[in-house]
Amino acid sequence: MTRKTFKNLIIKPLNKEFNTIIYFNGYEAHLKNLYLPPKSCGAAFISQTIKPIVIIWQRNFYDTIQTLFHELGHISLHGKGSNFRGRSAIQEIEAEMVAFKTCELLILPYNPNFKLNKDINFINSYSKLISKNTYPREILINNCAMKIYNLLKDIKIWKEE
Repeated sequence: MTRKTFKNLIIKPLNKEFNTIIYFNGYEAHLKNLYLPPKSCGAAFISQTIKPIVIIWQRNFYDTIQTLFHELGHISLHGKGSNFRGRSAIQEIEAEMVAFKTCELLILPYNPNFKLNKDINFINSYSKLISKNTYPREILINNCAMKIYNLLKDIKIWKEE
C-alpha cells in the first residue's frame, strides 16, 4: 500500500472520528513543532484539543498500522478529558492492547516485538513495571478497538499483500 492510499483510505476517517490529525514524521509534522522522542515509532500529543499523532513509516505496512492503532489507543484512553491519571507503564500496556485487539479484529498480523527488539515482547516488558493491583481497563480497550474496526472493516485493502 502506498502512503497516498494509506492516507486517503485510513487516515482521513480516523482523523475525523478521533479528533486528531495524523502526520508521518517529517516536514509537515516539523512545521507544527511536533517531534518524536528518540527511538520511538510514534507519539500522540494528548494535551491538546485536537490531538495530533506523529508516526514513522515502518519497515512494513503492518508495523506502521500497528503503531497507528497504539497511538489511537493513547488518544482515546489517555487524552484530555479521559479521567485517567495512571502511570505511564499501564498507559503503554493499554495502548498496545488496543493495537493488538484491533489487529485481531481486522485479521491483520500483530508483531509483539518490533518496537523494542526482536527478542523482547512489548506488553510483557511493561507488565513488569506496574504494581500488582493495577489492571488494564479492558472494556475501554475493547470499545476503542471496536471503534477503529468499525471505521476500517470495509476497506478492501486488508486482503491485499
